[in-house]
Amino acid sequence: MAIPEEKIRKLLDYIKELDIKEFPWAMEDTSFAAASLIVKYSDPSLMTLLPEWAKRDIYGMRDTYLEQGSFGYISNLGSVDHSEMMHKLAQLLPQDK
Repeated sequence: MAIPEEKIRKLLDYIKELDIKEFPWAMEDTSFAAASLIVKYSDPSLMTLLPEWAKRDIYGMRDTYLEQGSFGYISNLGSVDHSEMMHKLAQLLPQDK
């Protein structure tokens, strides 16, 4: 199923307006949001529209999952396991970058 155009447009508009110098942490959050869309809609074609830094982040997340067998975030609010999502992402993305 293709990612709805409105969701793609919103993501790309956000990326265009993103001030990565002032908010560098937002890059990884944005890349994670893009990866979530790819998995939700089983549509890796979004990768062709993303800037190089986002592609690098997404492949990095996938590679971390493949190397460690798990993927999650730990913050002051607790931990979240995203291994299932990364497993699906690994199946959708080509092994070569």
